Amino acid sequence: MQQQESLSSQDLIDQVKHYVQKNYAKELSLESIAAVFFISPSYLSRLFKQKTAVNLITYIQEKRIEQAKELALTTQMHAYEIGEAVGISDPVYFSKLFKKKTGFNISRFREFMGAKQKITEAGPDL
Repeated sequence: MQQQESLSSQDLIDQVKHYVQKNYAKELSLESIAAVFFISPSYLSRLFKQKTAVNLITYIQEKRIEQAKELALTTQMHAYEIGEAVGISDPVYFSKLFKKKTGFNISRFREFMGAKQKITEAGPDL
C-alpha cells in the first residue's frame, strides 16, 4: 500500500511538471495548479518539495528562465517581450529574475553566448 501511494504521488509530480512545461507562459500560481489537479495548495507545495527538493514556484521560475534564454538566443525580442512571452508581465521583475538566474541581463547574455559560440566554432586553432 505504501509503495502504491508513493508511486501515485510521483505520478502527480510528473504531471505537475508536465503541466508547468506546457503552460509556463500563462499565469501560474500554487493555487491555480493545485486547483487543476484537485488537491490543496499546501499538499501540493509539500509534496512537490519532498519529491523534487525544490519548491514549485522556483521550479516555475527555472522553466521560464530556460525558455527566456532560448528566446534571447533565437530572436531579437526585447527583454520585456521575452518576459511577457514566458509569463512574466512585469519587466522590472523579469529583468531582475533573469539576471539573478543567469548572471547577465538579456543583451549581455546574448553577447556572452555569441562570443562563446564563435570560440566553439573556431575550434582549437585559436
